[in-house]
Amino acid sequence: MGSVVVGNWSDICEELLGKVPLKFFGGRIELKWLEDNFKDLHKSLNPFEIEQ
Repeated sequence: MGSVVVGNWSDICEELLGKVPLKFFGGRIELKWLEDNFKDLHKSLNPFEIEQ
């Protein structure tokens, strides 16, 4: 069984990603937004943090 997430999408994105996209599509965000915002991760992050 999958999990169910209940809440405000903006709050969930802020908590998990630290950023909030301007638009959601049925609870989805554009891959382009993810790429634009997270393409260049800080060099001090270890591989585990990057995977998260």
